[in-house]
Amino acid sequence: MLKRLLLSTTFAAFFFLNAKAQTDTTHYDLGRILLKKEFTQGITIKGRDLERYQFSNLADAINVWLYGIYSNSSSLTYVVDGNLVTDVNAYSIYDIDEITLVQNALVQINGAGGQLQLVLIKTRRNKPGKQGIEAAGQTSMVNVRDISNQPGAKSTVDLYHQYYLSAYKNYNNIQFGASADYQRDVMPEITNSNYKVNDPLHYDRFKFNAYANINTWKGSILNFDVTYDPQRNKADNALNINQPPVSIFQYQNYYIIQHLVNSNISLKSHIVNGLNNIFSAGYSHYNYHETDNFSEGETTSPPINVNSFVVNYNTTSNLLLRDNLYYEKKVGNFVFEPSVNFTFRYLRDSLTTNINTLTISNLNIPEASNSKYASFAKFRTYFLTPSINLYYKKIFNLQGGFLYDLSKTNNQPPDNEKPPKLFPFISANANIAPLIDPNTTIAINLHGAYALSYEFGDGYSALDELGNPATTPVIINQFVSAITNPDGSLSQPSTAANNLYRSFKTLTAGIDIDLFKNKLTIGYLFEKRNYLTTVEEQISSTDNSFTETIAIAANTAYYLNTVNINFKAINTRSFKWQTGINTTSIKQKLPDFGISIGQNAWTGGFVNRFEVNNLFAGANLLYAIGERNYTATSMTKTNSFSLQNLYAGTKIKITHLKYAEVFASARNISQNKSSDITDNRRFYGLGFKLGL
Repeated sequence: MLKRLLLSTTFAAFFFLNAKAQTDTTHYDLGRILLKKEFTQGITIKGRDLERYQFSNLADAINVWLYGIYSNSSSLTYVVDGNLVTDVNAYSIYDIDEITLVQNALVQINGAGGQLQLVLIKTRRNKPGKQGIEAAGQTSMVNVRDISNQPGAKSTVDLYHQYYLSAYKNYNNIQFGASADYQRDVMPEITNSNYKVNDPLHYDRFKFNAYANINTWKGSILNFDVTYDPQRNKADNALNINQPPVSIFQYQNYYIIQHLVNSNISLKSHIVNGLNNIFSAGYSHYNYHETDNFSEGETTSPPINVNSFVVNYNTTSNLLLRDNLYYEKKVGNFVFEPSVNFTFRYLRDSLTTNINTLTISNLNIPEASNSKYASFAKFRTYFLTPSINLYYKKIFNLQGGFLYDLSKTNNQPPDNEKPPKLFPFISANANIAPLIDPNTTIAINLHGAYALSYEFGDGYSALDELGNPATTPVIINQFVSAITNPDGSLSQPSTAANNLYRSFKTLTAGIDIDLFKNKLTIGYLFEKRNYLTTVEEQISSTDNSFTETIAIAANTAYYLNTVNINFKAINTRSFKWQTGINTTSIKQKLPDFGISIGQNAWTGGFVNRFEVNNLFAGANLLYAIGERNYTATSMTKTNSFSLQNLYAGTKIKITHLKYAEVFASARNISQNKSSDITDNRRFYGLGFKLGL
């Protein structure tokens, strides 16, 4: 049945091609469902607004526009041009056109389970003119803020680099282009007389990207793109402490090589009047090879010397097939849009670890050990998602449907419970301003959505990063501390908490107010989710002779409130100033334990962009107020502020160039002493961009 469905929709896309080709710009493609843009609440960022910022992880650049410290590498998941198979950091920021955070409960059925926020990435493909060449680059000095207060401690200093070159050509029926990007990111360290850093933690990453758009048959557009990202990580450090009569030394060196290939081909067809189809096939392959050397010794009697050699090798392959067939029928001022999406995914993953250890002690008698670990996993998923959308002019929209999981369950459910298969959803949106005044230029959009969700297995491999911020406030399927009652007794979760085969409710409600035709916009969103969090609990025996740690799948309730305000304060020919401020609070509760967890901070960003004739500048401020930090005996609150990004530059007129600019930029150069919302790195650099 599934094969017949897939073949029939694909056959329709190729056979009934008799209308003018078109590119759908009216929908957001979430992967398993399409949402009408004009009825969808979200936050959109232009890629060009991030080009003068030093970053290697996109989350570090967009958190100030989204949910502050709650938008980080652990909490964001991405859909790139409709595909859930790619690593967003494999793309150069110069190849990204638009970034959109979707604020709707329907993201839950599109791979954003738990607390994950779904971000759509639209790559740059429709470039202007017949042809073009673009080059850009920036270099920055990087050090790290010293919070150790150790005598003689100082930061290592290294250089961050990013250089980009692209070219494209546009013909009537075909457009193609290619780009290359080199990026070096570094993680300086604090050293002292005992700790030496021979080669600070860093990586060298190359990003090769190519695309083609082809108007093939009448009424169809064939899109193709491929990315290839080789990366090398290195670190080398040594610790030597001489405290006679004992000396201690440690030496660590590791070397990682990674390769990631992403490819996608899609056919967008306008079949007959009102009937459209999008078919795509994506493939991703990733491999990881790590070699670690570790030596440790003490000049005791007898002396101890341990040498360890570790090799890890991992490969992952991911195949994704999608077909989305939708039809638009207009009846008066109403439009009906039924659609059906079919998604198939095949994931294959293997891991091998070898550990060789040589210990020399007891009068230089060597003791050798060797261990090997290997794992292999694969799974196939099949999802069918029919829905129907009804909208009236630009005033009202109602969309509903369900996701049906056609996949086989490989694991035996506990207590013979069957996993859920059907996940309904509904979304409603209305602009009530025209109902009050038909001639108004104001828009007041009300949004509401409800969805049942489940862990749908959308994992994919991504290039390794240098590290996350010092604290990760948002908890996403991670272990949390053991939970005890005030009297010292241990809380026991309800039986229902251990049921892994459940569907979970997600509810969103919000409002967008657009005043003066996008000159001032105000948005508010409330979101509530339920999901499972893994809780680690310590259980002691009656006589306290031993303690056992067990993992429990605990029910979690998640509450989010966020406000976003954007204002085009000045917009004249010679002077432009655009500013925005947002704030977000997230609370979590474990109902089975009767407690709350998480930071409960108000966090967000303050963003500014300026243009005065040929001069431009920008400033971003990231903040968190009321962070809660827990220890075994106390709780403290911290307020944090960081000047996340600051830049200024000028546009230059150069003969034969379409445009040129130079700028100076800085990252995190000002941060209060109690702040813990960044990784403490500071960047000072220069950059350029030009087009031919």
